[in-house]
Amino acid sequence: DDEPFAFAAGLAPVSDPARRADYLCSCVHGRAAADGYSVHLGRGKAVLMYLLQISYFRSARAMRAASTALATPGKHCGADGPTRTLLQIGTADRNVPAQVTAPVRAWVSQTTVLEGLGHLAAFGP
Repeated sequence: DDEPFAFAAGLAPVSDPARRADYLCSCVHGRAAADGYSVHLGRGKAVLMYLLQISYFRSARAMRAASTALATPGKHCGADGPTRTLLQIGTADRNVPAQVTAPVRAWVSQTTVLEGLGHLAAFGP
């Protein structure tokens, strides 16, 4: 689509599919804490989430390509920078921990961090 957006909002997004796959693998192998994640999923849920994610992307290469695309602002960058973007994440989000959103947080206009809240908190009460 060649039309720029006035703004965008990411509510607990999987903004780095490859990094999220790494996180899910860490959870499957019981190494999330040792690998530096502040939260973790149980093995069963991590396996299910990984299978769902890989069924969508079809390959690790496709996940890496999506991660690369999301880590840089889009093509609609003008003199004022990329599309104004709000990112909302919870510090207790075990589906998409803060480490997974780090590349996008580097360029978004603003990040709102919901202290102590999980994945669904980003969508409202």
